[in-house]
Amino acid sequence: MARRLASDDGSESLFCGRHLLGDDINFETIKSWIAVCTTSHTSVDEFSGCGTRKWETQNNIRYDLKVIDVTNDCVVTLPKGKSYIALSYVWGQSTTLMATKENRDALSQSGGLSRAAEKVPIARTILDAIILTRMANLRYIWVDSLCIVQDDEAEKLRLIDEMASVYLAAVITIIAAAGDSASACLPGIQPKSRKIEQDIARVSPGLSLVLPRHLRTDIDSSTWNTRGWTFQERLYSKRLLVFLPDGIYWQCRSVIWAEDVVHEHPSAQDNEMMSFRTRLRFLNPDPDWIPEIPAGVSSNGQALLFRHPAMAEYEWVVPEYTRRQLTYSDDIERAFAGIQNVLKLGLKNFQHGLPISYLDMAILWRSSDALVRRTGLATNFPTWSWMGWIGSVSYSAHFPTSRNMQEERSRPLLYWYRVEPNGILTRVRQTWEDIFDHHNTQSQFLVEQWKPLTQPEGMYSNPPSIGTFLELSYVHLAFRSCIATFSVRASHSTELNTSNLSYNIYREHHWVGSAKFHSPISVGSNCDFIVLSEAQLSGVPELDKNSRLNYDHFNFFNVLAVVWDNKPQPWDKNRSICHYDHALLAYRCGLGVISKEAWAQANTRWVDILLG
Repeated sequence: MARRLASDDGSESLFCGRHLLGDDINFETIKSWIAVCTTSHTSVDEFSGCGTRKWETQNNIRYDLKVIDVTNDCVVTLPKGKSYIALSYVWGQSTTLMATKENRDALSQSGGLSRAAEKVPIARTILDAIILTRMANLRYIWVDSLCIVQDDEAEKLRLIDEMASVYLAAVITIIAAAGDSASACLPGIQPKSRKIEQDIARVSPGLSLVLPRHLRTDIDSSTWNTRGWTFQERLYSKRLLVFLPDGIYWQCRSVIWAEDVVHEHPSAQDNEMMSFRTRLRFLNPDPDWIPEIPAGVSSNGQALLFRHPAMAEYEWVVPEYTRRQLTYSDDIERAFAGIQNVLKLGLKNFQHGLPISYLDMAILWRSSDALVRRTGLATNFPTWSWMGWIGSVSYSAHFPTSRNMQEERSRPLLYWYRVEPNGILTRVRQTWEDIFDHHNTQSQFLVEQWKPLTQPEGMYSNPPSIGTFLELSYVHLAFRSCIATFSVRASHSTELNTSNLSYNIYREHHWVGSAKFHSPISVGSNCDFIVLSEAQLSGVPELDKNSRLNYDHFNFFNVLAVVWDNKPQPWDKNRSICHYDHALLAYRCGLGVISKEAWAQANTRWVDILLG
């Protein structure tokens, strides 16, 4: 929509279009954005406000942070109480000056950066960011390549764990989204580095109209937005100054401002661009959350369960992260460390990217496209974690819109154990157990209330028998559950698009469920499934339109599709049950749902599972 063009005499009117004079950036505009936001957006409201929340204070950097002093042209320890800018960019294939054990002392001397740059140049993105810091009347900027000693592995690992804190504490983060490497410029910082074109029409003397440019979608298609490392940098920054090829915009927790519209004013709140902020959301671990109704019993006698809303945040952030790329595949855990450390404030401990106390929910990830095993790395990852696969994954919506009126859409059934590489078996207590015990309710009674299956004697009192498995190279999960075999056929959408990997599950030619596999399987093949939890069908693909089942109730099981290790198998060649006195080693290959009715009619057995 065209806007009235503000006067060039300096008397700008709020929400008018701004005439961009020349191709260079107006640093006064940037300084006004910083000033208005830091002085006016001080609220700590859940959905807006750029003030520091209590949990962000808890996540402060726990050791001295190195920054670039743009006045003295060197790397220094950030003085206490001083503000700094952070830079988020794509390294790419650029050659740039980096801090090393050999040159760190020289870089800390006044003028050290310029002297070192005579031998190895500073990449253009970093150089422009230093200029911007100086022109914005700020003194310090944090850039990873120069503020982390790159050949000091201990320091790198320490900083990786603190990465969320580094960006949380920055007064603004510069987002270099205009190129695909550090060699790209920040357009508009240096002369002739961008070309601006505005559609301006003179209507009458003193009245001109200008058509604002659409910059908001450009960041989504940028190389910067496809990288795994930049995701957490965007997620935890309070204020973003985004550089695109033909313009800049400001994004904070309160507003979005573009350089060609006069938005900045202390009284200006949300604007028409704020619908975009859902893609620039800020993660909230909500460590002080207390449920109004943590657990209870519904009118029909079923148990109700309400757990930490940070799990909904987790189920949003994992798909966003896994669709991004990493130059080095085994960085999957490192690049998630900052996000994970913040989520720990609400969800406690993690194992290979999954909140270990919420396993019944966290393990219910499904492939969004074909996945490839993440193998042959210095760090081995299990199949039960999405970190063990290359490719994007997603979660179905387990949380209802009204958290205090409706129950969650899955119900836990299993007791979980973790098996260390040395074979030690440890019970992994789940949050639902703590909730029920806190309310003086026997957790075993409630679990049995949920489970319609007949279980062996001692199902809950005895841990799974894992036997002796040699050379475990990573943490395995152990549990006792029920397995069955069903026929699997490609769904109609998979027949049209083989990358869809959605399959229908049948028993005696009747549809009984659906599954998403991690990679293509043979048409008409049989697959073994393991019960994980009870399920509603919200968000599950390929529902049978003719089914008479009530999808609003827990008439289904969440099931894990597995393949077995080459040694013990649960069935013999005639599909008769084999009996073992120890756990069977299984590997995940998909996730689905199967109706309880079909499961009860199938040939099932209870087994101890060691999930690798």
